[in-house]
Amino acid sequence: MATQEKDFVAAHIAEPTVDDVVGAVFAFSGTEWISSDRRLLQSFFFKLMSDERLGALADEFEFSTDRGLFPFSRVLAGSLARLQMGKIIFARNPDFDSYGMHQEGRQAMQAISERVFSTQQQELLKEAAAAFVEYASQWQEESRREETAPLE
Repeated sequence: MATQEKDFVAAHIAEPTVDDVVGAVFAFSGTEWISSDRRLLQSFFFKLMSDERLGALADEFEFSTDRGLFPFSRVLAGSLARLQMGKIIFARNPDFDSYGMHQEGRQAMQAISERVFSTQQQELLKEAAAAFVEYASQWQEESRREETAPLE
């Protein structure tokens, strides 16, 4: 391979991808289990990308907001599938109601993050991960209240 081609490939490998952002948010969250609720994940990443500072982490996310009950990104759905195929996350059986992340996957994602994100971007990802944990916790609490609410 010619030097120019090697330089081109090396430069693009070092650029963060959507998969890097999603994987890093999960890795930095520190949680072993992550809800796989599509509405939760899609609405969180829509909110994240709408934030002026955090949204700068990845501009490849595209959300359609004019269809369906919640913002939806095919890019995010594809990223979740690729993270599963790459064994960074896995779906828990039998209901596939959550994703898991083993310590090896977490460490691999954090190592990738150190390589492709600046220190400032890594801090933003850690902030996003903390926001995700809080968002998911509130989401689950709200879901429990809805499940136990009496029917009118």
